Amino acid sequence: MINIIKAEWHKLEPYRSFWFVLGIVLVGIPTVLLGLNNLVDQIPNASRIFQFPYVWHYVAYIASWFSLLLGVLVVIIVSNEAKFGTMQQNIIDGLSKRSYLLGKGFIV
Repeated sequence: MINIIKAEWHKLEPYRSFWFVLGIVLVGIPTVLLGLNNLVDQIPNASRIFQFPYVWHYVAYIASWFSLLLGVLVVIIVSNEAKFGTMQQNIIDGLSKRSYLLGKGFIV
């Protein structure tokens, strides 16, 4: 299983789009959280964002944008696999379909 994850990582490492989307997610989450904290200090009724039961609505809304980026990342990975033929080559070289899908699942 470690070899499958290493093989997937070597395929993803040179993709600029992978690093771009990963950077947006890693920088975006703290930025949004700090931005919400500053918003609460500036707007009088904004403290409602962090009160129960409303907090779940706002957190789910913000998380939905980051899951959209994760979906874009999955599309980029799979389309590059299809474009360069590495998906078919892995199966031809003896990797089972189950192992192939498990490797993709662990990377995502």
